[in-house]
Amino acid sequence: ENLKLMEYTGMKLIEFSPINDLYLPSNLDYIYLGGGYPEIFSKKLYENTTMIEEIRVASKKIPIYAECGGFMYLTKGIKQLDGVFDKMCGLLDIKVEMKPSLNIKRFGYVDYESR
Repeated sequence: ENLKLMEYTGMKLIEFSPINDLYLPSNLDYIYLGGGYPEIFSKKLYENTTMIEEIRVASKKIPIYAECGGFMYLTKGIKQLDGVFDKMCGLLDIKVEMKPSLNIKRFGYVDYESR
């Protein structure tokens, strides 16, 4: 839905993969990181240090909008169910901890702005 809305408003979407691509596409106005399962692909995500550095550099120049798994990718890392801590981008001073089930009273969006 978000991607369709972005296209409807005239945005040109350029796909990239934080796992498979080494570099961000050139001339971006913003970065959108959608959902996914970074807890499953954490090793591949963190091993792509070139992309992590690309995102870190880009974050100083353009806005990044991240949802769910994309947000998790921007944090310091993810503590897996087995207790292992897998590092992520480290852009946000936040650590994520996986739980065996989703047991929360509120589910929705929060705003986070890093300076």
